[in-house]
Amino acid sequence: ARKRRRGLIEKKRRDRINRCLVELRRLVPTALEKEGSSKLEKAEILHLTVEHLKWLRSTSGQSRSDVTDYRAAGFQECLTEVAKYMATINND
Repeated sequence: ARKRRRGLIEKKRRDRINRCLVELRRLVPTALEKEGSSKLEKAEILHLTVEHLKWLRSTSGQSRSDVTDYRAAGFQECLTEVAKYMATINND
């Protein structure tokens, strides 16, 4: 009974790993591109995931500055609209 329980626990662990690998394959763009050519090995999926995360890290600084620029532009636009509104109230 103990041996059977260990086997069941190990099977659940392997199934969980496999489900996560399938999810990684679906989430990582480079894995999807390569999948069409042949079935990806688990190690290849993990490798592509690491490469994709490194790429995201290297580009994250650029995207944050873009977000900051949009935020500043939105704030400026809001100030302009409030000033226009205040001008119409003061003229009445």
